[in-house]
Amino acid sequence: MVAEDQIESVSGKSGSTDFAVPQFRRNLFPRNLVLSVDDLCELSEILSALNDRAKEIEIAALKKNPDEKNPEEVVNSLMLLDYQFVEENDNNVIGTYSTLIDSKIIPKKISSVFFSNFSHCKNVVKQEPLNCIGIFIDFQRPSMLMDLSHIPSSATNNRTVVNVYGRDEGFVVWVEMKLKEFFESKKRFQPIVHLPVVYDNFLYLIFLPLIFYSIKFFNIDHHVSDFTGGSVLLDVLIGIWILLVSIIAARFCFQYLRWVFPPTEFYQKSRVGPRLHRAALTAILAIFLYPALYDVSKLIYVKFFP
Repeated sequence: MVAEDQIESVSGKSGSTDFAVPQFRRNLFPRNLVLSVDDLCELSEILSALNDRAKEIEIAALKKNPDEKNPEEVVNSLMLLDYQFVEENDNNVIGTYSTLIDSKIIPKKISSVFFSNFSHCKNVVKQEPLNCIGIFIDFQRPSMLMDLSHIPSSATNNRTVVNVYGRDEGFVVWVEMKLKEFFESKKRFQPIVHLPVVYDNFLYLIFLPLIFYSIKFFNIDHHVSDFTGGSVLLDVLIGIWILLVSIIAARFCFQYLRWVFPPTEFYQKSRVGPRLHRAALTAILAIFLYPALYDVSKLIYVKFFP
């Protein structure tokens, strides 16, 4: 998890006096999360407690304004903890913390979720509270598309981010600590397929050597020569075609691994289905890949260390 500290100078108002105040900010980028419905409800309870403290700070600031008659009522009506679930079919479920207690409203398949304590206030009065919390969790699986917009050599894109900012530095640091504790407790092992440059190593150090070994082992070069009648040009063209098809197959396999093992995962009650899928895939790889790697390693060892 990465945290970024920022201090910005902003214009603010407390009571009837205008002044320049610093805005303290913490940005967190949690990764490798596995969250269930219960985990999201737990997160909402934590955010509710944090928002209660933000309300207290807001009320104390409003009481300094003699023209404000009912600061508690104003703050409680505006500083609501909102959530927005986006389903995989792009339908939205929007509500407040009081309805989120009933976990039945959480969709079975969601692509993202957004929590905030400032959205309602901003929509109603066009202003944000003194201290704001926003959490966006991205559950989208990596795309299986193979085009220029999805470069396998890059790290898997995940937009999960936590923004905490406000005028009270102690509050901002406290919220950062509480949220960091929660996300660290939900962190799981991340397969290396989501890291940058892994695809290049996989392609050049594992996949292509296996392809060359297979060509030699199954005498594919002789079959191609028999098919082309010894034509050098056709041999070269077919060889290039085999290489391109192999690279496309390698990219598909790599993106499939990223899809099977997503960087951030959501489930309702059980992970039995995904675990069975991954176990079957691991067994298939063990059956076919390990013997091939052993034969290649043995061949290299005998060749260079007779």
